[in-house]
Amino acid sequence: MRNWRSQFDVAHTVTTNFSLGDFNATLLTNHTTVFQTLIFATKTFVVFYRAKNTRTEQTITLRLERTIVDGFRFFHFTKRP
Repeated sequence: MRNWRSQFDVAHTVTTNFSLGDFNATLLTNHTTVFQTLIFATKTFVVFYRAKNTRTEQTITLRLERTIVDGFRFFHFTKRP
């Protein structure tokens, strides 16, 4: 344990009023140690009257937008850390 003054092994006080009122969250919950899984129901919808090839009417070629320059004659642009 570290305290605000960077001391190790600092003794911390425990409250003397130890009763069931300190466990409000656990008293309200039911079966806190049981892992509950969520099950979502799914359903697929059939879509009628759609395009045959959606968004594939025009093809494009993949190309570079600009050339990459990494040096001029004898000066090379290298990345430094």
